[in-house]
Amino acid sequence: MELVRNPSAKLVTISEIIRSLGEGDISMHYGLISASSEKSSTTSLLRAIREGQALFLEHLESNIISLFEGSNLRVLLIGPSLGPLAEQFKNGTISCCWDSLGNPHKFPLEKAPSYKMVSASDLVKEKSVSYFDCILIEGTWKRYDQLSLINMSRTLLRENGTLIMFGETIGDDSFRVRTDLANQKSLLALAERVGFQLKKNHDFSKQARNTLVALEKFLQETEGSNDGSSDEQQTLKHHFRTIRQDFECNRRLFGVYAFNSGKKFLKSHAEIEFGSGGSFEPDDLSSLFEDSFSEPFDNALWAWKYSYTDSRCIVARDIASGRIVAHYGGVPRNISYFGATELAIQPCDVMVQPEVRLNYGKDSLYFKVASTFLEREIGFSAKHLLGFGFPNLKTMHLSTRLGLYEATDEFIELSYNCSESPDESLYSSFLSPTMDLTQFEIDALWVSMREDFSSSIIGFRDFEYLNYRYVKHPKSSVFSWLFIRNCSGLLRGLVVLKNHDGVALILDIIGAKADFRDILVEVQRVVVSQWKEMGLVSQQIKFWVTAGWKELLSLPSVVEKDLGIKIPCNSWNSGPKSSLLNGAWWLTAGDMDFL
Repeated sequence: MELVRNPSAKLVTISEIIRSLGEGDISMHYGLISASSEKSSTTSLLRAIREGQALFLEHLESNIISLFEGSNLRVLLIGPSLGPLAEQFKNGTISCCWDSLGNPHKFPLEKAPSYKMVSASDLVKEKSVSYFDCILIEGTWKRYDQLSLINMSRTLLRENGTLIMFGETIGDDSFRVRTDLANQKSLLALAERVGFQLKKNHDFSKQARNTLVALEKFLQETEGSNDGSSDEQQTLKHHFRTIRQDFECNRRLFGVYAFNSGKKFLKSHAEIEFGSGGSFEPDDLSSLFEDSFSEPFDNALWAWKYSYTDSRCIVARDIASGRIVAHYGGVPRNISYFGATELAIQPCDVMVQPEVRLNYGKDSLYFKVASTFLEREIGFSAKHLLGFGFPNLKTMHLSTRLGLYEATDEFIELSYNCSESPDESLYSSFLSPTMDLTQFEIDALWVSMREDFSSSIIGFRDFEYLNYRYVKHPKSSVFSWLFIRNCSGLLRGLVVLKNHDGVALILDIIGAKADFRDILVEVQRVVVSQWKEMGLVSQQIKFWVTAGWKELLSLPSVVEKDLGIKIPCNSWNSGPKSSLLNGAWWLTAGDMDFL
């Protein structure tokens, strides 16, 4: 199994530490210090930090000036520490604007500044905006901020302009550490996907580590008579140690990235802008949904799926018309991952407007929205460790060919046609979940089931999930809840059923593995005796489940059918290998978002 480290850990940045300390003398969170200063005095440490940061400012300035020869430049600086750099652009060939992101200027000015204070977000909202030749964005940025920063830069830069970004990113993501920090690979891929061509990539991770050591030593020396044992100081030391270790193992990088921008770098979709969940209203998707699935858009069902959860999505919008032409959504799910609590996400409502399906390669709109979603949402460094879903064979084959998915299992149908002799010690009854659903009993039943699946992967089926999945569903009346108890009244199983084309379809079974056979036999007995009252057209029972569990669920005369659905996993970015996940998922019809 892959190495897992601190699954719930949050990476802390040096810029956050400095701002929390109020260290006004230290303007940049990293500088260019070529050698360690562990044995230096406090004065020399501070001098080394300032000199290193001055060198870094000079590097940024020379990067900007070297990109253009003699012409008048319009430069936009975005970041709280870029005031000193804005002050250095005093010659007449550079017109500078600075967005400090609401942070006050801590550097005394001898005269009125030569730059203009602006808000980049306000500039984007203006209908007529002066385009910049160069935009410099200070890190460190979060993974969910990457898209908005890239979109903003694309709007404000002139054609053939330059975007420079610097900050901390995730480098080695081959083991599990959940973090909000942007991934370097996904940043570069996203930039290229929307028309930014990487021109220069300067790795200053070694120098950043030296700056970190100097800053850590400086803060220790300035503690004075304090014994350094306070909780706050111990937390600070822990942060320094963690960040330094991350740099030493290449987990964390510090770099400067310079991009050229222009539509000429895009083979297609030059007039498409990508966005996330907050960039549209549900009604904006109605025509796309109806064209994609040939059924009416249901606002209530959409709200249940995406409003009750921390849902995620990527959309593609035609800039000229404002119409959304592609959507790739996802709904999170708490899972037991080989016994450990983790978070997965289920991609759903994958749609591309038919007339913009120009091709099915890596320049297709489908690939761009899918790969962007996977990079943001799934993998060792992302919020969600795994993705799972139920794509049709056409989508699965396309995604596999493009390197996005790999198959881990397949979905099958088990049909039970004749009743075995039931366990006479069991009795069952249909109950209303809104009136009779007992949280303690449901959670106790789920605990026993989770323990049985500790060597597998299974989505949570506790009271909270069942309440969301079935009770809050806008069509909750179509679900039947069968409670199965022993002679002592102890709940042995819970089965959720639905009338699917006149046949009883098992959506969910909650119970211990050892009781599954008895539970299935009891469901058969109930359906055989009450099929007319249930509105069914036959006594047949169907169960959709991942194929890896068919032996556990087999009864005499069971009939197996391939549903033509593969269960995928992410293969685009770093995460658990398909060989580990193969046959491990327990998924049933209730895990589908559209039943």
